Amino acid sequence: MADSYKNIRYNKESPKEAAVYYYLIGDKTLQEVAKELGISKRTLQNYIKATEGTNKELYDAVRAKQEETQKAGRIRGGKNGKRGLSYSPEDAQTMVDFMKKHQATYDFASAMTGIPTSTIYEMVHGPYVSRKDQEELDRIAAANRRHIITENEKGNRQPQWDDTGKIYENPPRRK
Repeated sequence: MADSYKNIRYNKESPKEAAVYYYLIGDKTLQEVAKELGISKRTLQNYIKATEGTNKELYDAVRAKQEETQKAGRIRGGKNGKRGLSYSPEDAQTMVDFMKKHQATYDFASAMTGIPTSTIYEMVHGPYVSRKDQEELDRIAAANRRHIITENEKGNRQPQWDDTGKIYENPPRRK
């Protein structure tokens, strides 16, 4: 990849363009290049942005390199800012089945499984669950909220859930 950038022209007198070119031809991240040059990553990003007006060819080459890196889905040192799903399609369907069977809220499912509420929400609203199932779980959650509010308005305690294991056999557990 670096060989394809050898013909890019840049002003050797400009430290900014030299830094951007060094990033372009190397197999290093912005962070690594900035550290080597003794500047911050943000400063190097500003140098790149500044080349848009002074050396369009260099700027376009850097943008192409960055887009290639993003398409590959990773950079040296880790992911490109997007975390992957922490569950499988089977995990998501198991959670949906559990919540439907027990008319469970996200909080209750979290308490029973040890999986964070936000992850459970992602599971059931993610790519592996049908829209119909998502809508059904949202209706269950809304009904449970209404029930809790009604109970609280009457001055009663919030409903306590039976977690003896009889009703909630084999809930999905965090691995």
